[in-house]
Amino acid sequence: MKHTPQHADLLTPAEPSRFAAQQDVLQPTLEKAGHSVAPVTVAEHQQEERGQAGILAPPRQLVGGSAQALWGPLLVVAYLLVAYAAVYQVLPSRVSARMWLYVAQPLIWSGLGLLAYGLWRQLPDRPAFSKTLVGLSVVAGVFHISLLVIAGLLYGFGNSPYGDQTLSIAKNALYLTTFLLGLEMSRAYLLIAWSRINPLAAFAVVASLYTAVAVPINEYRQIGGREETFEVFGVTVLPGASESVMATFLAAMGGPLPAFAYRFTVEGFEWFSPILPNFNWPIAAFLGTLAPLLAVLIVRDIYFSGEDSDEETSEDHGIGFSPLMLIVGIAVVGLIWLNAGMFGVQPALVSGVSMKPELAPGDIVFTKQVEPESLEVGDVIRFEIAGLHVMHRIVEIPENVDGLYFSSENEVYQVPEGSRGPIFITQGDNNNVADEPISAEQIIGKVVYTVREVGWVPIWIKRAIELGR
Repeated sequence: MKHTPQHADLLTPAEPSRFAAQQDVLQPTLEKAGHSVAPVTVAEHQQEERGQAGILAPPRQLVGGSAQALWGPLLVVAYLLVAYAAVYQVLPSRVSARMWLYVAQPLIWSGLGLLAYGLWRQLPDRPAFSKTLVGLSVVAGVFHISLLVIAGLLYGFGNSPYGDQTLSIAKNALYLTTFLLGLEMSRAYLLIAWSRINPLAAFAVVASLYTAVAVPINEYRQIGGREETFEVFGVTVLPGASESVMATFLAAMGGPLPAFAYRFTVEGFEWFSPILPNFNWPIAAFLGTLAPLLAVLIVRDIYFSGEDSDEETSEDHGIGFSPLMLIVGIAVVGLIWLNAGMFGVQPALVSGVSMKPELAPGDIVFTKQVEPESLEVGDVIRFEIAGLHVMHRIVEIPENVDGLYFSSENEVYQVPEGSRGPIFITQGDNNNVADEPISAEQIIGKVVYTVREVGWVPIWIKRAIELGR
């Protein structure tokens, strides 16, 4: 019953028995979901409803019954960010590599774990520990590893870069254990603490935060060129984001231990296996991104498939997992593969006017790698010159006579340095003069398809950034 402010402290004689009956019904359900339920008196019930009505509700009650609900998450986030800066920016240049990896980092991450654990113990609505969920998390990790091994059988294996001596294994185990315990303990605390405000927002923020801190600063510094950017996102960022979604999902269902069990299984394979799969980065991006998302679906379906299990416990904190995440993951990986040319074609944005009216700013073109000998006059090609990518039309292919290249007017062209095949003369349809000769090695591909005027958004963003400099 919802009391209005003007009658908030009125309770009819019939209401105590009605409230007691409600408690008798709700208590077994909550206890089955893993939450301990203490008896509630009528007076406490009245006080709670006053708080819901906005009367006599002190701020401590509104944020979860403890002042730490405000400063606790801020303290953990501050520690996490300082630790990230110290580990990847400050300490590497001030201590030896061994001291950095086997002393400084275990101390830093252990401190984060202890801080989060102390605050975690004060949370009133922690998810219940489940041995079944921990076991499923390990199984999910083994499933992840099995996909990597299958890929290794197809693409080959290489030796592990990590030491295989007993002492090296022990030191690596110390680092990995403290690192993952610190991250997963703090992840679980932040997720549950913030879920009381907005569960879905808490899931998104926590998964994003731990994706960001999983990428070393040096990886971000490699972002610049097109190929480098795609490789960093494909090998590190996207797989890290997918694994973070999996760990956050497990933390929502069972706290830090299931998330730790999954991540230690996967990371342990990389750190302790004497051989590792050796495949290129697009394959690594594909497996690293999709394996955790598939593992989420497996864990969810198995964990909540029994007749005696309460499926509503997956919503204890308003957080669930949708196959839409898997679809998004596949789509993102597909876009990266497309941009990397894994499908045989590669998209490119037209931003200049040199090829008008054939190509206009905002058009998206798709280029295909072809043999230079198959190119003909009239083909539009994409090539690199002086660090820039250009799309112009071939207007002439000089004839090779004893190593000299002659034009149709018997003009001799200077061969570009490093050229080992035919050379090409290109020119923009909207230009008055031809370009310098280019070699076959400079050609990226032949334009095979054009989508009109769909790329204006990135052009506007690029121009806005240039104006802001």
